[in-house]
Amino acid sequence: MLFFVELDHVKPGITPTPETGRLFIEQIILPTLARAEQLLAEKKILGGGPVVGRIALRFLVEADSAQEVERMLLSLPLWPLAETHVTPLLAVSDRRRQVESLLESMKQKESPNFPGLQNKRGTSESAPLQAPDPIPSEPKM
Repeated sequence: MLFFVELDHVKPGITPTPETGRLFIEQIILPTLARAEQLLAEKKILGGGPVVGRIALRFLVEADSAQEVERMLLSLPLWPLAETHVTPLLAVSDRRRQVESLLESMKQKESPNFPGLQNKRGTSESAPLQAPDPIPSEPKM
């Protein structure tokens, strides 16, 4: 399965000192980038990377399950300090097959005696749409 992963560092309410900034780089940013490089080499991360101008990551992950993605995220030092969003994705070909199957199912439900589905107005869904009547303008005084 494919997953789109977004990690955004949540800034603390305090102003960092130069020392805490240095520690953050040494203990969080560089180890997170090193782990991301490992995941790229293992082909777990298919693409993506750091977001320009922010402490954030975006990447596309290949995993067998959401639990595998969770384990991968837990291995990133940035994870406890980040707001994380994971979006499962379908392959485009899978979505196409689903929509084609849905369309075929809809076509089979049409009765030969009543071609086209009936909408709330009682007209065929396949009939062209017509613009509504214009609203008359108010008389000028």
